[in-house]
Amino acid sequence: MKERAGATLRRIGFLSHSLALYPDLTARENLRFFAALYGVKERAKRIEKLLGEVNLLRWADETVRSFSRGMKQRLALARVFLHEPELLLLDEPFTGLDHDSAGALAARIRRAGDDGSTVLLASHRIDIAAPVADRALLLDRGRLARGIDLTGIDSHSRAAAVLDSLESGS
Repeated sequence: MKERAGATLRRIGFLSHSLALYPDLTARENLRFFAALYGVKERAKRIEKLLGEVNLLRWADETVRSFSRGMKQRLALARVFLHEPELLLLDEPFTGLDHDSAGALAARIRRAGDDGSTVLLASHRIDIAAPVADRALLLDRGRLARGIDLTGIDSHSRAAAVLDSLESGS
């Protein structure tokens, strides 16, 4: 039973408001720890690649305690992608990210989806989230208000389609 639960958890990448990082470890040490938990092969190579992707190579050996919120967010995102999960559960992944980092994350999320991962993303940032989405579910007071199929709509027009749906109420 425990082995099955572990195997299931290895298939999921989860990001919540609590970033699940160890503040007294360095960025690299955090990723080494999680890579060992997930059984990541070629750990050192994978960690360096992700630190580069999230623009943290320069700070890889600094303790997480010294990081800004945006740097912590980028490291937590590297942790989420570390084991190439089949299911990504991302709660407000753009929090604390500058424009360039948010754009890079959006592209990374799109690639994960294109590579076969299922991505469930909760965000208030329609401008960034909609272009990478195939479907949008709009909530009103915690209840599903409507769903919007974005397939077939150019990625540059998806945010406008979601906003139009909000304004029209359809």
